[in-house]
Amino acid sequence: MPAEGGEAVQVTKHGGYVALESLDGKVVFFSKDVWLSSIWKVPVNGGKEEKVQESVLGQAFAVARKGIYFVSPHFDGSSTIDFHSFESGKVTTIATIRSTATVFVAGWGMSVSPDERDLLYTQFDQSSSNLMLVENFR
Repeated sequence: MPAEGGEAVQVTKHGGYVALESLDGKVVFFSKDVWLSSIWKVPVNGGKEEKVQESVLGQAFAVARKGIYFVSPHFDGSSTIDFHSFESGKVTTIATIRSTATVFVAGWGMSVSPDERDLLYTQFDQSSSNLMLVENFR
């Protein structure tokens, strides 16, 4: 739906989870699942959906001028921050992240600065829960 109001337009036809608009405002990039997903693109006014990248953590990607930064999980306990170039279609590893946590090291979001010199990502350093007892609950 346009920010100034008007009719809502359905952009994706086969689902979508996290959506980010391209910097020129012509394309929406989106994932289709919460965890391990792929990145897709579709014109902002609707149209054919095209897969851009496989093996991405659902929310861990950021659209930049020249490509997409994203987190790829690896089942050895590490993840990589990778860059998918719009021009060449090639993927370059930017960094490898290791963690002692039992969950994927990054996956709840990512952002890149406008000059693409700084990148923020979420990292889980620990995961825990508490077991609670409720007495006389009947």
